[in-house]
Amino acid sequence: AMTRRTYAALLAAAARHAAAGESCVLDATFGSVELRRQAIRRLRRRGVRFVFVESLATAASQRRRLAARDREPGGVSDARLEDRRRLNAAYTAPRELPAAERMMVCNDGAIGGAVSDCLAKLVRQRVLL
Repeated sequence: AMTRRTYAALLAAAARHAAAGESCVLDATFGSVELRRQAIRRLRRRGVRFVFVESLATAASQRRRLAARDREPGGVSDARLEDRRRLNAAYTAPRELPAAERMMVCNDGAIGGAVSDCLAKLVRQRVLL
């Protein structure tokens, strides 16, 4: 129930930003085909352009980041180190999406590098101008 409400709120925010002519990033996993289908239906209904960005990291990077997240006071993520294997097993890569609606970025290094890489790809795809 919480996941459904969270994703609904994210998609509503995306629609508001799009209506105002703004871009936005929905920082969520959308880790199942069904979640992506629901998102795509809502976004297309509102005329919102989108690209799903798959952020890839090695197991070592995942463990390091999740351990650091566990130490953060007041963290809001529900992803914890002890959940890594379960979350990875439940994740379905967005292979059902056409190339124009998805991209992959390597997220093993500093987060700034992954963000720069992602933004550059979005500009090249003319999603961001």
